[in-house]
Amino acid sequence: MHGMIFEIYKLYLVVFVVGIMIFCVLSMYLIYKSFTINTDVTVTYSKQIKIYNFLKVNFFVMVVIMYLTPYLLSQWQHR
Repeated sequence: MHGMIFEIYKLYLVVFVVGIMIFCVLSMYLIYKSFTINTDVTVTYSKQIKIYNFLKVNFFVMVVIMYLTPYLLSQWQHR
């Protein structure tokens, strides 16, 4: 029983850390891009809007992963 609980939490840490880290790195890149985009004259307004929208979606997915991972893994443990 204790081995199974340890495996569940190990899986939780892997999913949580890998999932969140991917989106954190992507968010940092998009934030950097949104700050530096104003100085780049070759960037169009539509590209700027796409970056901002993708950043919003990225934060939403990151929050969903952060809050749903423990719930989904606890449901998987009870099966």
